[in-house]
Amino acid sequence: FMMVSRAQVSAKRVREVLNTESSIDRNETSVLSVTEGTVSFENVSFSYPEAAGDSVLQGINLEIKKGEFVAFLGATGSGKSTLVNLIPRFYDVTAGAVKIDGHDVREYATASLRSEIGMVLQEAVLFSGTIMENIKWGNPDATDEEAVKAAKIAQADDFVSSFADGYETVLGQRGLSLSGGQKQ
Repeated sequence: FMMVSRAQVSAKRVREVLNTESSIDRNETSVLSVTEGTVSFENVSFSYPEAAGDSVLQGINLEIKKGEFVAFLGATGSGKSTLVNLIPRFYDVTAGAVKIDGHDVREYATASLRSEIGMVLQEAVLFSGTIMENIKWGNPDATDEEAVKAAKIAQADDFVSSFADGYETVLGQRGLSLSGGQKQ
């Protein structure tokens, strides 16, 4: 009886989450596409909706050109993930602009924008299966050649190729046989 009661409460909350309207105004009519990949933050500030207190981010100015690598370091809760989540519009800025190739991210169709972005966050999640299956998880229709190309771009091909079974190496749940850096 207790399990059924808990399940009902959980199911109600899941329905509420699934039925919640997005606060992001989705622009699905835009024909803009990412060409170069330069990302710029222009005087960006951000506050969580209905949150009291100061902005999480204030006055951020930064340009990241194609091919550059950037690391955001800081204490827990300092806004690192929030800053990265502004690029694919998981949140919208409260002031300033995030731009890709000179266009505000709000000018792109949301689905198109997100299909052009790959993010590797600190907590890497891998699934039981082969390395190849994990690489193809985001695009099951990708060819093996496309998956290997992606691994090379991510600078993972060398260590993957060093395994006896290469891309067919079977990973345990959550990639337990890999180091933290290899998972990322």
